[in-house]
Parts: sequence; C-alpha cells; structure tokens
Amino acid sequence: EANINKRKCINCKTVQTFSEAVDGRNTCQCGSRYVLPKFHLGRLEQRIFESLRKKKEMVNSIQDERLNVLKKSQKSQHQRYLMEKVALKSNGNDFLKRMQDDLQRRP
Repeated sequence: EANINKRKCINCKTVQTFSEAVDGRNTCQCGSRYVLPKFHLGRLEQRIFESLRKKKEMVNSIQDERLNVLKKSQKSQHQRYLMEKVALKSNGNDFLKRMQDDLQRRP
C-alpha cells in the first residue's frame, strides 16, 4: 500500500492486489470494478493549513523563548547598584578595568 495510485473497488473499497494488476484483472471479487482514487483538494488544503499552523506555533514559541532569555539577561536596577558599590569598594581594583588598562598600555 505504499503506492498512492493503487486501484480500489467501488463497492467494498478493497485494494487491488499486485497479482490482479499483473494479470490485468480489473474487477473485484464482489463483481465491481477497480478504479483509481480521486484527488481530494480538501485534504490537500487541510494538510497545508495544518502545516502553516504548526509553523506559526513554532515561530511563536521561539520568539517567546527569545524574549524570556532577553528579560533574564537584563540586569535589574538593584544588580547595577550592587556592581557599582563593589567597584567603589575595590578602589579601582576592578578586574575589567585592569584588563582595559593593560590593553591600552600594550603597543
């Protein structure tokens, strides 16, 4: 049943077997004939709609996660106050300041 174009019986909906197709038998055991299934536009539209819906969900979840990460990475006013306080207590002995000074002194 991997092949989409297999013929089906009009009445009992059984699929034509490989041996029946090779032998050229186009009638089912119930007496009706085998026909190719018709294309259903509604099913295609439904699959397209479902695919677009899933894609929108994925994009929205990624954007929400990105916003959450950005919110978490922003320092609060209290965190900035504490960092300034530590920098003042260290009397200019801040690691980043020392690194910047070192880079400036290099040729």
